[in-house]
Amino acid sequence: MQLPKSRMQDMVVRKLADETLVYDRKTLQASCLNSLAADVWERCDGETPVSAIAASISSDRNETVEERAVWTALERLSGSNLLEHPVAAPTFVDGRTSRRGALRAIGLGTAAAIPAVTTIVLPSMAEAASCVPDGGPCDLQNPGACCSLTCVNHESGPTCTV
Repeated sequence: MQLPKSRMQDMVVRKLADETLVYDRKTLQASCLNSLAADVWERCDGETPVSAIAASISSDRNETVEERAVWTALERLSGSNLLEHPVAAPTFVDGRTSRRGALRAIGLGTAAAIPAVTTIVLPSMAEAASCVPDGGPCDLQNPGACCSLTCVNHESGPTCTV
């Protein structure tokens, strides 16, 4: 039995109205979880089985959340490296394990009922910095703005030079 556990180390978590943003300071990945995916992720304590996670979310939402929807969320969370260990959905009685097959079997009618996890990799500070063009001004104390050019002190002041 898989007992999923959320990764929390080096994470910055911000809850917004309809989504939760999770930023991994180690991998520079930012993930946006819709409310269902966030509900699943928050309940992954490494001790609670998937069936209990589904029951807990169902109780809080006053609507049935199928175990397959939780498995779909777990696979997406796993794919975005938001769990301590990767998880894979079991093969269900009808043989469907694909995301499309599981969602069709669940019969989810609204987009809010589909667990969504979107992840992007953010550039490092150095990668995100704008480079000063050849001949542009630079700071001798912080020549990094020249990127592949060299910050040289000229009579008119320091400039980035080839």
